[in-house]
Amino acid sequence: MATITGLQTFAYMPAQPPLPCAFVGGPREVTYHAAMNTGLNEWRLSVWVLVSNATPTVESQADLDEYVSPTGTRSIRAAVEGTAGTQTLAGVVSDVVVEGIEAYALYVTETGSYFGAEFTVRVFAGA
Repeated sequence: MATITGLQTFAYMPAQPPLPCAFVGGPREVTYHAAMNTGLNEWRLSVWVLVSNATPTVESQADLDEYVSPTGTRSIRAAVEGTAGTQTLAGVVSDVVVEGIEAYALYVTETGSYFGAEFTVRVFAGA
């Protein structure tokens, strides 16, 4: 996601998210025995993209549309999955797939409310 111009990215949720930003949340689900002999672990992760503070505006929804789009220079899916074929995230995993988003929503944190979307990303990793 760091390849998307203007999007600040984090491995974890920042204490005070700068906007727009994307960060990886904790796992939603982990399957340790996705292949025989514990050869594959499957992780479903949440990735949040936040574009504005509090109430969504037409502009913030339009910005979010670009991140949710399956293609384009600001597409989360295109940035994570890259070109056709298996994506290994520089050899760290066996494959990664952006499955979809939950919905456009307001997310409330200790530091405020943010408008954005939660993506589900499935990662396959050797044990």
